[in-house]
Amino acid sequence: MEFSEHAKEYFKTQNVEITIYPEDVIRCFEDLEIFYDFVKKECDYWQPCTQGRASEIRNHFLVVLNYLNNINTYAHDLNQVNSSIIYAINSIKANRFPAVFSITSKGKLIKEMYERSYEISNAFCDYLFDNRMNWNNNLGYFKGLMYAFSINDSEIALTVENEAERNSLIDLHSEYNEKIEKLHSKHIEKNKELDNSVASFQNNVNELFVKIESDGKKLLDDNENELASLKNKLNDLENLYKEKLALAAPADYWKKLSTSYKKWGGIWTGASIGLSCIMVGLLMYILYNLPKVLTETNNKITYDNIRGTIIFALIVSIGVYAINLFVKLALSAYHLSRDAKEREQLTYVYLSLINEKAIETSERSIVLQSIFSRADTGLLKGDSSPTLPDGILSQVLKNIGGK
Repeated sequence: MEFSEHAKEYFKTQNVEITIYPEDVIRCFEDLEIFYDFVKKECDYWQPCTQGRASEIRNHFLVVLNYLNNINTYAHDLNQVNSSIIYAINSIKANRFPAVFSITSKGKLIKEMYERSYEISNAFCDYLFDNRMNWNNNLGYFKGLMYAFSINDSEIALTVENEAERNSLIDLHSEYNEKIEKLHSKHIEKNKELDNSVASFQNNVNELFVKIESDGKKLLDDNENELASLKNKLNDLENLYKEKLALAAPADYWKKLSTSYKKWGGIWTGASIGLSCIMVGLLMYILYNLPKVLTETNNKITYDNIRGTIIFALIVSIGVYAINLFVKLALSAYHLSRDAKEREQLTYVYLSLINEKAIETSERSIVLQSIFSRADTGLLKGDSSPTLPDGILSQVLKNIGGK
């Protein structure tokens, strides 16, 4: 019977040692399943004994077996499992009647006498285990007393006990022979399984060897193709690296230039706003506080009137021109900052196109002309942006990449 791990471990902790009553032989049990088989065999041996004192032995071992069966019945309750194990151990260690084991000589005699008559076995048990006689003029009971008396007689007892011991040894010999046969059969089966496993293993090894050889050749071919592909990629990366080295300095320059133009754009914007505020305040002040030279004309044009008007117009013209200039400088700075930023991004796009092989060699000059063309400042009308000749550009990049 299979038991839970908890039950097995708890049984081991009990260090079970029992005396094979009525003999002084000690037997130890460390495994719960072996202990269960031992009790089950006792129950099977005494099972036919349903009458008299022999039935008490039968019932005793059935009680022990019932305790062991309760281990699985109440497996969900660990306390009940532990209690069932303890009850079974304590019951089988009674060391008094009816705890008589079948593997002893007296146990064999009780069973033999019961097969003749349960009254004979009753007398035998009464005399040997309880030292009593329930005389009732029964011939079978008298025979049992005589058998029990002969056990205590030195000469007769020797013959009877020897016969019982002989029967006990024969039973043990049969039991061990049966176990040896089972072990031998298992050994033969295991050898067959081992031979089959070895043959299967050899076949698997041969198949694996063939597969490894085939996969090795395929892997070698794949590696050669991959190596050729890697060489091409390495050449492309080398060319891309040279292109990047050639364009790294211009891209960094355009990045710094974009930041600088953006900064100056902010400065010129602030200057134009500040000057506009100053001019508005100055004009408001002059208009609300006109000089007498401009107001007291007496309907006559004088030299002082003309001079004041010219000075006033000159101040206004200079202020408007300065504001317009600052605005143009701010717009130009922002324009040039954005242009430099676009050239920087266009450089990285150009390198990405080369890396992805999305641009032909003949088309590179178009992109390069866009990158290295002059930028409009926005300060002059018709400010042209002549492109750099393709031959000169290619030569310059080639010289930079070769360094």
